[in-house]
Amino acid sequence: MTPEQILHETKYNATQTAALLGMSREHFSRLLKAGKVPPPVTIAGQRRWLESQLTQWLADQNPQLEQATQLQKSAANITRLRKAS
Repeated sequence: MTPEQILHETKYNATQTAALLGMSREHFSRLLKAGKVPPPVTIAGQRRWLESQLTQWLADQNPQLEQATQLQKSAANITRLRKAS
């Protein structure tokens, strides 16, 4: 991912990330220490999690979500191709 992409990406702090994933901050911290959640990026000394990495991690953890994500991407590609022609 390029710095340009990171700048335009939605970013979350640890508390927001834990809430987004539906877990306590403490549980999130344990998973982070165990290397079971995506690592943060550091921006100006602050740890932040990128929305795209969290989305991909959730999809990887849940095969049904992965399947839905792939279907959404396929549908978006078809829509884009139709508009282009």
